[in-house]
Amino acid sequence: MAFLTAIMQTIALQNAYDLDNMMLTAEVLKKWPDQVEAPAREGCYIHGLFMEGARWDMNGGNLDESRMKELFPKMPVMLVKSLPTAKVDNTDTFA
Repeated sequence: MAFLTAIMQTIALQNAYDLDNMMLTAEVLKKWPDQVEAPAREGCYIHGLFMEGARWDMNGGNLDESRMKELFPKMPVMLVKSLPTAKVDNTDTFA
């Protein structure tokens, strides 16, 4: 939790946003860790996460049913960043 809070604080300070009105967003990229060439401009790339009972479809960019005998499929790299709540589009978002 401290890591995610640090992301929010850093972006809020850089852009002079009110920290109380910030929201974290996560975007699943179509990259694996060895394909990331530079640090993120805003936010942070994370990797090493796994799914259980589902898998991430790289082509479709969505969750898909798990495959037989694939218990813990790896997730691709994710970009976690923070935006003001007013700028976040929550359409088609599961919360």
